[in-house]
Amino acid sequence: MRAQDYVRDGGQDVLRAELAGCDPERDIEVTASCGVLTIRAERREDARGRHHPKFRYGTFVRTFRLPPGAGESRIRSVYGNLVLQVTADLVTAPGHPERRRVPVMADHYIDPA
Repeated sequence: MRAQDYVRDGGQDVLRAELAGCDPERDIEVTASCGVLTIRAERREDARGRHHPKFRYGTFVRTFRLPPGAGESRIRSVYGNLVLQVTADLVTAPGHPERRRVPVMADHYIDPA
C-alpha cells in the first residue's frame, strides 16, 4: 500500500492510497478512532492460481493522524480504478472518541450516517 496523495480541498482532507489487487468489500478496512485513521488491506493470490510478480501479498496496515477539526463521524471512502480515496470533512467541534468503522464502497460515495 502506498499513500499517493494527500490534499486539503476547501473544507475537506482527502487521502488517496493505491491498493491494486484488493477487493474493497472483502480485503479493505478503514477505521477512525481518537484522531487516527487506519487503513488495513489484504492482498490475496488469485483463486485461479495466477500470481502477479509485481504484487506483494499479505496484510498491509497504515495509520494517519487526522488534522485538528476532522470530523471522525463524517469520513467517507470509495475504491475505484485501483485507488482508495478517503475524505474527512473538517468541522469545528471535536470528533467522537469511540472507534468507528468507515464503510468502503466500490465506485461511488455513500452517506456515512
